[in-house]
Amino acid sequence: ASGNVINTKFNWEATAEQYGMVVVAPTVPSGTTSTRTVAGCWDWFGTGWTRTNRDQVPLKALLDAVKSRTNLDIDPNQMYVTGLSSGGGETAIMGCAFPDYFAGVGVNAGPALGSTAFQIGSDPTVTAAQVVTNCKAANGNSSTYNALFATQIWNTVYGSSDTTVKPSHNVRNA
Repeated sequence: ASGNVINTKFNWEATAEQYGMVVVAPTVPSGTTSTRTVAGCWDWFGTGWTRTNRDQVPLKALLDAVKSRTNLDIDPNQMYVTGLSSGGGETAIMGCAFPDYFAGVGVNAGPALGSTAFQIGSDPTVTAAQVVTNCKAANGNSSTYNALFATQIWNTVYGSSDTTVKPSHNVRNA
């Protein structure tokens, strides 16, 4: 990602070295599309994500490319995904669409699954049940994938004074 996120912004390099991790920080695709409402933000808006559309496609391709590098010795059972704000929304979608890929999901100040881009500053209109339905829809509501949620670690962290993503979104996602 731009701005040297790995080395200077969020202490990822030192943490990766200390714990033997491989950290990937992708760049948000540029421009707007019919689903990318806001340029510079991940495509988490609304619903309709699958394992084969929207930002999940290049993100999974990136992960597959990194995972295939045998010199990195990546344990495929110990892959985790995390993101902040729109990245938190995309993180949730990645964890929902690919529970067979991720042992854990860390959503940081992310919007409730199924919200629109313009709802992030107000209380979510989607219910907790709709969040669950939206999550399962991302993997095609596959009983095989949905069973993996029983072992997938999920955490949600946020600040109580966030002025971008209203904290109630995080409570809804949890």
